[in-house]
Amino acid sequence: MRTCLDELLEHYDVALLDSPSLLAVVDALALVPVADRVLLVVRRAQASAEALWTAREQLLAARARAISVVLNRAAPEDRSYTYYTQASSTA
Repeated sequence: MRTCLDELLEHYDVALLDSPSLLAVVDALALVPVADRVLLVVRRAQASAEALWTAREQLLAARARAISVVLNRAAPEDRSYTYYTQASSTA
C-alpha cells in the first residue's frame, strides 16, 4: 500500500483513500499507518457518542497522526453544533 501511495504522490499533491465504515470492518484501520490524516465523516443524529469515542480510540491505537471530523447531513437551521479544534505541534 505504501508503494502505491508513494507513486500517486509523485504525480498528485493529495491522495484521498476512501474506506468502509470504521466500526463495521477492519479495512479502514489498515489504511491508518500510511495516511497523513484521517477524515472521519459522521452522519448527524446517526452516530452515538459511544460509537464516536470507540472510533477515536481505535484510530489512536492504530497510531493515526491527525484526526478530523466532518458532520454530514446537518440541517442549516440546526445551530446547536459548535466549532471545536485541537491541534498539536510536530516537533
